[in-house]
Amino acid sequence: MGLAISWCGVQGSRADVLDAAHLQDTNEADEYYETAFAAADFPGGWTVIVAKDFSHFLDEGRLKEFSKGRRLVAVLVEEHAMFCKASEWRDGAEIWSAEHDGDTGPAMQTSGALPASFADVHAEMLAKQESDKEVDFIFEVPVVLAQQIVGFKHDEELPGGSKFMKVLPITSDRGKGGGLFGLFRK
Repeated sequence: MGLAISWCGVQGSRADVLDAAHLQDTNEADEYYETAFAAADFPGGWTVIVAKDFSHFLDEGRLKEFSKGRRLVAVLVEEHAMFCKASEWRDGAEIWSAEHDGDTGPAMQTSGALPASFADVHAEMLAKQESDKEVDFIFEVPVVLAQQIVGFKHDEELPGGSKFMKVLPITSDRGKGGGLFGLFRK
């Protein structure tokens, strides 16, 4: 069974990030990404928001708007199809992206100023791919790049002290309409 989720790591305090995203904390644990949205604090001042919907952080307009005045890293993971994409955004502009679609073999699509570690991570995964053609190691490249920045990887144990909690869109009765530029509308 594979996982299909999207997440974004946003540099900033949990309170500020949730406020900007028009999300409210429920103080209910969500250990396995079972709710529509969950958030956790990570070392280095990152707040990670996981969306159960794979396509939630696919919309570049959402990422552009949400990254204004902040830095964020967005990741899409569709393990059933071995598709993965990571991108970094700052102040409304995409800095880089790395994408792998398992249907295209070991190919990667990249753009922008990739992290300095890209060549090493890509080379390591290509070497693993050569030694075991049954496993799609290239799928890991975008996820590992994002992990190196934010400190989160969806299929690894969380760093000490990090815990995902269910978060909900603030309802329109508070005048926020469920999310910054529709960021957290279902």
